[in-house]
Amino acid sequence: AITAAVREALAAERAHGASGNARDRDVPLGRRLHRLAASAASFGEPELGARAAALGQALQRGAASEARLALAQEFLMVAESRDTARAPCS
Repeated sequence: AITAAVREALAAERAHGASGNARDRDVPLGRRLHRLAASAASFGEPELGARAAALGQALQRGAASEARLALAQEFLMVAESRDTARAPCS
């Protein structure tokens, strides 16, 4: 879902940098992250919401490549730690 979209954008950023079509990808992803930020706060996930909001804002305003990469990595780290914490035990 959204983590896959962030991973895909992160891989594209690493491979191609801020190419001309990055903005076409980043603005819609930024909007999705903004919605996630609001939902995360409602569901008691303030850290996830804060990371999603920061990344979403950076994408929508066209922040520098290095900033987007760092924020994407931080978001994924928090999101994946939440997924691991919720994984059923065998």
